[in-house]
Amino acid sequence: MADRPTEDRHPRAAGLHALPGEEALGRLLDAQASALEAVRAAIPAIERAAQAAARALEGGGRVAYAGAGSS
Repeated sequence: MADRPTEDRHPRAAGLHALPGEEALGRLLDAQASALEAVRAAIPAIERAAQAAARALEGGGRVAYAGAGSS
């Protein structure tokens, strides 16, 4: 099976359970902010996909999608 880096433990998650609450929460927030920036970089591709889906639906076609993982 191919390497799946999305399934790896985040490097900053090691020992998270033993940290003071404020530090643990800060790390979690930093990880979420990082994820949001990754989405920002993908906005042009997401827009192109949305436009292609709209064209397909307008032409009587169907759009199917699938996903996995947590939100």
